[in-house]
Amino acid sequence: MPSTTTFRIGGDLPVGRLGFGAMHLPTERPEDRQAAIAVARRAVELGVTATQVCLAWLLDHSPMVLPIPGTSSVAHLEENTAAADIALTPEQRARLDGIAGRG
Repeated sequence: MPSTTTFRIGGDLPVGRLGFGAMHLPTERPEDRQAAIAVARRAVELGVTATQVCLAWLLDHSPMVLPIPGTSSVAHLEENTAAADIALTPEQRARLDGIAGRG
């Protein structure tokens, strides 16, 4: 299992769950850190969490894709469910595709 580290993003990203203020990411791959920061920036643009951006992106790709996020509380369940209501613009989807290496 790769080692992880917690780091502060800082700058214009607010502190919040999964990726706004502190993240746990593999330390071996700097590109993972850059991808997480880019997703967090998209979340700020949309006014949602990074988790919701990731789920919305997955749901936007195909009606056959069904992400199954871990949910440890009612608040997380509500957050995850709300991702289905996020409408990504073609530009946002293209940026996220690029982050994921699909663009």
